[in-house]
Amino acid sequence: MDSQHIDESAPAASGVRLLLWIAGFFAASLLLGGALAGPVFNVLLWLGRNFQSLEALRDVEFERIASRCVLIALLVAAVPVARRAGIRSARGIGFAPGVRWGRLTGAGFLAGAAATVAIFTAGLASGAYGLQETFRHGAIGKSAVYLAGALLVGLIEEGFFRGVLFGALRRSVGFWGGAAIAGVIYSAVHFAKPRPPVGVVYGHVYSGIDLIPHMFNTVDLGPHFFPLALTLFLLSVVLCALYQRTGSLYVSIGLHAGLVWVMRIGGYFLERNEAVLPWLFGGDMVVSKSWVALLVVGLFTAGSLWLCRGRCGARS
Repeated sequence: MDSQHIDESAPAASGVRLLLWIAGFFAASLLLGGALAGPVFNVLLWLGRNFQSLEALRDVEFERIASRCVLIALLVAAVPVARRAGIRSARGIGFAPGVRWGRLTGAGFLAGAAATVAIFTAGLASGAYGLQETFRHGAIGKSAVYLAGALLVGLIEEGFFRGVLFGALRRSVGFWGGAAIAGVIYSAVHFAKPRPPVGVVYGHVYSGIDLIPHMFNTVDLGPHFFPLALTLFLLSVVLCALYQRTGSLYVSIGLHAGLVWVMRIGGYFLERNEAVLPWLFGGDMVVSKSWVALLVVGLFTAGSLWLCRGRCGARS
């Protein structure tokens, strides 16, 4: 397949300027999302207090609202960054027309699901995992809900992190530099779960911005930090390589969704026996924290880079 994603008629900014633009885009999105968090939080509390059907909104956490506001700001601001990088269309992002998107997405999904099933199967065989009682109840319904969520996560994260972020970065610093920077950002974002020293009961414009110094104050630097951080980084490299190789995001979306879907199912239907092989399977049901997950993603990294050989030097 053609790996060309960018419209040739749309010139990108020079490398250094584009890199600075991307950095500025992240900073501006962080500030904008933080500034919006306070007013949005107040509106949600008002709705929860005045409408019985929305009473659950009274218990919403400010940190969750702030995170969602920053995410929305990032998605909106992705448009000018993409245009600055010369990406002018859905095709430029990676949603190429005229390809068998269903087959590509399905192939990626099966690969991601199979890899995670292999980890859980090994865990069941060794006694590291066992079946919960919930396995017998609501399996179909829960699986369908998790599938819808996994596909949505795959679509949004691949469109942003690989289609826009990596797509722009590789125009500035090439495949290897773009994949490395995108991988660091992708991994770091998963640890950004701020917890303010004092709870917020009324949101101000500065309330969300005040969270910025506390973005990573919940990070646990215990024995499972390194395998999780490196697993997330290498997974991003895998997805970037597949994007570079195939010329579209469909395989990446499918692989991402397959991994997320089976992990969610495993977390609901299985339970972790922490006394069995904690060094290999981690200390809880978050399989991405384990060394076995890092091993599997390492194999995927080697395979995807092999498939990408000859195209990993391109900046287009």
